[in-house]
Amino acid sequence: MINPNFEYYKIFYYVGKHQNLTTAAHLLLTSQPSVSRSIKNLEHDLSCRLFVRSKKGVTFTPEGALLYSHIASACESIFEGEKALSRALHLESGAVAIGTTEIAIHCYLLEKLASFHKAHPKVTLTIINRSAPALIDEIKSGAIDIAVVTTPIEGEKNLTITKVKKFRDILVAGPAFSHLGDRVLTIEELPTYPLITLSKETATYRFYSSLYASHEMTWKADIELATADLLIPFIKQNLGIGFVPHIMASPALASGEIRALTLSTDIPEREICIVQDKRHPLSAASRQLIHWLAP
Repeated sequence: MINPNFEYYKIFYYVGKHQNLTTAAHLLLTSQPSVSRSIKNLEHDLSCRLFVRSKKGVTFTPEGALLYSHIASACESIFEGEKALSRALHLESGAVAIGTTEIAIHCYLLEKLASFHKAHPKVTLTIINRSAPALIDEIKSGAIDIAVVTTPIEGEKNLTITKVKKFRDILVAGPAFSHLGDRVLTIEELPTYPLITLSKETATYRFYSSLYASHEMTWKADIELATADLLIPFIKQNLGIGFVPHIMASPALASGEIRALTLSTDIPEREICIVQDKRHPLSAASRQLIHWLAP
């Protein structure tokens, strides 16, 4: 069975393309005698002459022309593959699919993505906005590369979870409920006021369900919203009171549109985490982004 070294075919390609041994040697960063020796070895392995040599250079024999017609496209595909891989490894190309929640975007991810994109503008970023539980399913299926979500995180088997930032929710109200800010509220009396929260599919809903359960209470909202960026607008319109990450509530607090309420019970800190599935290898761009997000 004929099995020449691929390096021989590579040298054959360059010699055939430029019809000159010296030019091929220069492009391959080697010597002309080394190129000549490799061509002779290939001719020996294939049991035929591939080139006719002259003072002006070389020309194909019929066998050499036949071989080149097949080898050229194969070599060019390999070289293009090597270039594409190099660009990806040096972040001159590539793509990352990122799943994230509204809270993670506003409290952490947006600034980080802006600086990453500035440093690596040729890497394409696809952002998918879902609830944290839905994104964990997407991570496990391989539909996205990484997820940036908030705790609590369920189904941790096979997942690598990197904590990157702590945050805390505060209880806030619109003008109609601002009088509640004059005293300390207990968690037991909150059900007497209309409550706005995120939907049952979210990590936030699960977090407060667990918190209320620890007080032997049932977490039940009057209004459930799909995304966190709707919380403040609904609260400003006096549709109810609600728990909101402090960083997201800060602008409305500063403008006086909403007011922070004091609760006798401490709301535990939550964390923003980067999640990846150990079973799915990451691209160079994805690995670099994780390093950027969690240095």
